[in-house]
Amino acid sequence: MASIIFTVTIIRKDKGSYFARADELSIAVGPASTQRGSLKQLKEAMLLRLHKATEDGTLADFLAAGGYLTELGYVPDVRLTAYSYDQQTVELPLPRRKKAA
Repeated sequence: MASIIFTVTIIRKDKGSYFARADELSIAVGPASTQRGSLKQLKEAMLLRLHKATEDGTLADFLAAGGYLTELGYVPDVRLTAYSYDQQTVELPLPRRKKAA
């Protein structure tokens, strides 16, 4: 069985509001009340998208757009493995505008 590995970014918008994104394939879902829930939604959305691409005959193009090798040809069953990385809030000061001389 063929499988696909992709990177998942989980973003917390508000308390109890999580969004998940498959970085390589530009698919995002949410909101969900937990990180696990957002990951589950993303896996389901990915499976639907991959199966639709398989039915349409566009799976190779879809995967190639995400940077995957497409020499696999037709993939009858899809098994997903997601690596989840928590996202942290980063604060940077904005540069000040220089005053005109």
